[in-house]
Amino acid sequence: NWNTWRGAPYAYKEDLHPTAWTGRLAKDALRRLASAREAFFLKVSFHRPHSPYDPPERLLNTTKAPAAQPAVSKDGWDAHFATCTSRALPDRWCGKADDDELDLTRRAYSASVRFVDEQIGELLATLEQTGASKNTFVLYSSDHGDMQMDHFLWRKGYPYEASAHIPLVMSWPTSMESTFRLPRGSSVSSVTELRDFFPTFLDLAGHWDESQAGDFDGRPLTELLRATQGDSTQWRQWIDLEHTVEYSPEVHWSALTDGRVKYIFLAQHAKEQLFNLTADPDETTDLSKNSRFSSELLLWRGRLVAQFEHEGRGTGWLKNGTLVPRGPCNYSPNFPERVVDCIVVPGSSSGAPHVHSGVEMVYT
Repeated sequence: NWNTWRGAPYAYKEDLHPTAWTGRLAKDALRRLASAREAFFLKVSFHRPHSPYDPPERLLNTTKAPAAQPAVSKDGWDAHFATCTSRALPDRWCGKADDDELDLTRRAYSASVRFVDEQIGELLATLEQTGASKNTFVLYSSDHGDMQMDHFLWRKGYPYEASAHIPLVMSWPTSMESTFRLPRGSSVSSVTELRDFFPTFLDLAGHWDESQAGDFDGRPLTELLRATQGDSTQWRQWIDLEHTVEYSPEVHWSALTDGRVKYIFLAQHAKEQLFNLTADPDETTDLSKNSRFSSELLLWRGRLVAQFEHEGRGTGWLKNGTLVPRGPCNYSPNFPERVVDCIVVPGSSSGAPHVHSGVEMVYT
């Protein structure tokens, strides 16, 4: 099954694997582009790690499962996910696996990561061999994570860290050494997102126009590289995340986070969750019902209400300033035509510039 949660070795020759194919074409393209001695932009998109978890057998056989066990709540907020779908379903989105199944699945996922690592290593070596590394900016990220049975959930689409919090690594060439003030090897805690990539590449190419920044959802990540370490006062303070119904009405939510606290609004039943990511990065304790954190909950709820009011989401999202239960919605506020309560108004225009890209379900 193409979307299975189970792991298995790749059934064909290794060089036919999508990861090997992508890496091979990327290296060929890089050699061709570098030899032209002209500016280039190369996007390399590996499908794995992703279900089906099917790494080459040589990697699967030499990869151990992560030492840490899947995250489980301390207060029981995730207990209903343990038995919410049948184990017989090959593409189930939630449910507890037995120990042998879990070990194989997690080994297969980790081995798939190793395979991508190998290909990226070869791609960076090719960059060095061609001499292009001296003038090439490299950005590495992902489009989503994978729950891997954290909180008894599988695959993607959830507001929880294993799915929603993705990596971001940037490396700049020696030709840009004087451009950025951030020391190499630094870690930045500011919340960023995929919508920041387009402005970043525009800035790197010398085409970012600050006077038009209001037309973009994202900001150039180069701003963080030009700042001194720890100085992110001009950067956004929190970020919005969102996902409509996919596997189940339960996988329908809006969220906000600053990387330290996360507020989640579960749309089906208008329930809330609040997590302290600094003290509890595995989200094992939901603080939304703890009276000690009522002011924090009110603060974050108010921020989401203010955002929905600003975007004109309509009564399907808010009534009298209160978040309400809602059904599926497949149109973002930035859909080219006007959207009212998740219904497109025929013949209308939202007026949203084409550079808007909707709402993210992940952050970096």
